[in-house]
Amino acid sequence: MSLEISAHESIREMYKKLKEDGMTNLWDRWAAQEQIRCKSFCAKGLSCQFCSNGPCRIIPGKLERGTCGMDGDGMAIRYMLLRNAMGLSTYTYHAREVAKTLIATGEGKTPFKISDTVKLRDFAAKLGLNPNSPVDHLAVDLGRYILSAINSDSNASLKTVEVFATPGRIAVWKRLGILPGGPANEQIDAISHCLTNVDGDYVSLAKTAMRLALSCIYGSLIPLEYGQDILFGTPKPHRMNFDFGILDPSYVNIVVNGHEPFVGIAS
Repeated sequence: MSLEISAHESIREMYKKLKEDGMTNLWDRWAAQEQIRCKSFCAKGLSCQFCSNGPCRIIPGKLERGTCGMDGDGMAIRYMLLRNAMGLSTYTYHAREVAKTLIATGEGKTPFKISDTVKLRDFAAKLGLNPNSPVDHLAVDLGRYILSAINSDSNASLKTVEVFATPGRIAVWKRLGILPGGPANEQIDAISHCLTNVDGDYVSLAKTAMRLALSCIYGSLIPLEYGQDILFGTPKPHRMNFDFGILDPSYVNIVVNGHEPFVGIAS
């Protein structure tokens, strides 16, 4: 592979160093896989290995449906829905940890403190909690609220959607039948749609994916972002080192891969 793998000079420099040291890396692994990828069926989403009647693959004009009756459009969107479900699961895990940390911090069980009390009271008020409660009590109440919202019934509209979405958007989502409930139960419903012979229609599966996305945004992503700002402080522009500038040649540098800040801030 050419060293012109990126417009970013530091990435090209790192790639060159990895090659010189004989280390495996993302770019070479991708190039090797690209040579053997199944482009006719797998890359196009025209195959399925879910049930014992498969694997099946679609050949336009010859084999238009798998054994279960699902067509290529259904196969492709079902894989997308399952990827959506994995993303929702990760964000919801993150939101749940934020909620638990808010509760534990309010109870004095963590090394953290509530850093942005203004945002805590503002967010609590939007959710119908008493914003005038003592800060520690309010942190506990907010954490419990987030957990309750995550686990709320998928047949009931998610409260945070009503709070943060515009009326016009809510009206559209109601009309489409994608106004979501809590992420945990939406996850159960979505995965059940992916079982063989439960839902083979690509439109229905696409709407389920959109519903899952809305539940993720309003039930997990917004609460976790607010919660982290409340706990650790709302980010503000400031000068800092970045890229290779964060590395100190006089130390052993450990790079943490991920975006949950709890361990880093605690240390």
